Amino acid sequence: MKKLNYMVLAMALASHSFAVSVDFYDEQQNNPSATGIRLRINNDSNVPINNAKLRYYFHRTSLPYVVDGYYIPNATLSTNNVNDTLAYFELDIPSVPAGYYPDIAGFSLALHNNDWSSRDKSRDYSYQTSSMLMENTKVVLLSGDNVLFGESPNAQTVLEPGILKISGLKFSDSA
Repeated sequence: MKKLNYMVLAMALASHSFAVSVDFYDEQQNNPSATGIRLRINNDSNVPINNAKLRYYFHRTSLPYVVDGYYIPNATLSTNNVNDTLAYFELDIPSVPAGYYPDIAGFSLALHNNDWSSRDKSRDYSYQTSSMLMENTKVVLLSGDNVLFGESPNAQTVLEPGILKISGLKFSDSA
């Protein structure tokens, strides 16, 4: 039954070209210590999105980071580390009805180092500079495990320049 619901949602969304999108805006563009994140889901598909996950990918440094959720109604906030230099925060939302979600102003969060030191937000995969809420294809919206909008980073391409990680190689005596 769950697979059928996802198939129905996928077909409905496919029939409504570009019916779902995510907007982003940094309210703290001039603040080198924090990214003031506004995120808004636009659901013009006329179909609710169930088990939604909204992901913002950012650059990790050796400093611990903090994500403060100031206005995240009906959502649960979590963070996940992808690799040594990439992490994301995720908003889990049980259901996203048609229209702007959670409302026209969107969700409000802040991303910063735990000591409030400067961070280069331009290195964040999902970051984009804009003077207002604008569509951002580097913020990912999922329904369960199905991507509805956006493009996730390739974790191998976002490592620090000059760092090469090789895993899974096994050398034999004849190598």
